[in-house]
Amino acid sequence: MALPKLESFNGSRSNALTVAQKMIEMFVRTKHKIDKSHEFALVVVNNDATWLSGFTSDPREVCSCLYDLDTVVCQSFNLDGLFNLIQQKIELPVTDNVQTIPPPFVVRTILVFGRPGCQPHFCGGEHVKKLLQCPYFFFDVVYIHNGQDEKEDESSWKDMFGFFGSLDTKGTNYKYEVALAGPALELHNCMAKLLAHPLQRPCQSHAAYALLDGGDSPDSEATV
Repeated sequence: MALPKLESFNGSRSNALTVAQKMIEMFVRTKHKIDKSHEFALVVVNNDATWLSGFTSDPREVCSCLYDLDTVVCQSFNLDGLFNLIQQKIELPVTDNVQTIPPPFVVRTILVFGRPGCQPHFCGGEHVKKLLQCPYFFFDVVYIHNGQDEKEDESSWKDMFGFFGSLDTKGTNYKYEVALAGPALELHNCMAKLLAHPLQRPCQSHAAYALLDGGDSPDSEATV
């Protein structure tokens, strides 16, 4: 995430980590304004997954840890380790009827991934499958990539993005990809689309963000 490629609002170029830090801070502070009972935690995955900030409703605690992060070059990504750590730290709600009784809370992980050509290590044991299939757990992804297929890479960014899509067994997670060569605005737009409550948003393929121009929205779309 250290390469200075993303173009900021004023035309200057910032590295992906700097833009991602600002993007995450804006997301956390906006969610806090929407509902001050929201809780946030910060996890960083270098060679291992590390829980930096425990669940808190204070955005300042999360942002304090967020801006202490530096770019670390890693050759692999232990996705199994991330899921194992999440399971150790969270509790999932239980309701008598998933269809009619809303849960007291949901748990959502937003993975901001910026390692082009780095294949995640993922075995997907039964405990991970159970976590991903839980109706109250969501795993959204914002994938920052180099925007081109490089021959020396074992997999292209499209393959990687497809891999993250394959984790969505329920069809309820949101996945976005942003090229490093593009404007930082695209990254902020993706994060803004994740502000909606996971239980109050349509499937991603049905979401429409354009303003209606007098006509009715198609039956297949839900305007957010």
